[in-house]
Amino acid sequence: MTLRGTESQAKTCLLLTLWEMSSIETEIKKSDLTRRLQRKGEKAADYQPIFSTLDKNGAIALKNKMVQLNPKGQQLLERV
Repeated sequence: MTLRGTESQAKTCLLLTLWEMSSIETEIKKSDLTRRLQRKGEKAADYQPIFSTLDKNGAIALKNKMVQLNPKGQQLLERV
């Protein structure tokens, strides 16, 4: 399967969801985040390129299956 929306929409949804979840904890399990993001017909693997791109750009930090929103990710959200 593939993402139901555009890659840009998926990035925005991922960052928004991570921002919301970060209000409770600073590091979020990648699997918990993906579970919240997935829509009907999507697979967790569909989001892997999004995670990789955001990690490479410094918007998020991926460490040991944990995800953390970086200040650069918050800046990206402010532009949306």
